[in-house]
Amino acid sequence: MLFRSDDLKARLVSEPGNRRLNSWLGLAEALLGEREAALKHGQEAVRLATEEGDAVALPAAKLRLALIQSWTNDLDAAFAGLAALLPKEGLEITVPAMKLDPWFAKLRADARFGTLAADPKNNAPLISDLSGRGGRSGRGGPGGPGGDRESTRLNSRHVKRSRMPSSA
Repeated sequence: MLFRSDDLKARLVSEPGNRRLNSWLGLAEALLGEREAALKHGQEAVRLATEEGDAVALPAAKLRLALIQSWTNDLDAAFAGLAALLPKEGLEITVPAMKLDPWFAKLRADARFGTLAADPKNNAPLISDLSGRGGRSGRGGPGGPGGDRESTRLNSRHVKRSRMPSSA
């Protein structure tokens, strides 16, 4: 999505409670070197997402705030924010993607990125078991002996395959 910061500012006047506009405007301002305005809009996006109570929107807003902080050279805050986000589910970015995504270029240039990327808890598989059997016990579902979280390890033997009808 490409936006001009002036277009985003104009839209934000009519939609001041729009967390996405605040996030994107904050990113645009960070790239333009408008540090204070960028941080203000990034923090406002996090505040709005917190108020909404949206489990997907809040990590996304916090991720964009970390990017804004990195592009405004507040690397300490950016790394602190990412360290709190990465072990969580629902984040829209993974460590392998961060290694390639240009938005993370400022962070990759810092030695702390290597430490963050090498941490095993930040590199857990996104999908691990779709069988519904759950974790170590082989039983799924909350409260089962395998724990209160169902394992999601992808296992090819649990994927149903359909057969194409043969043409006779």
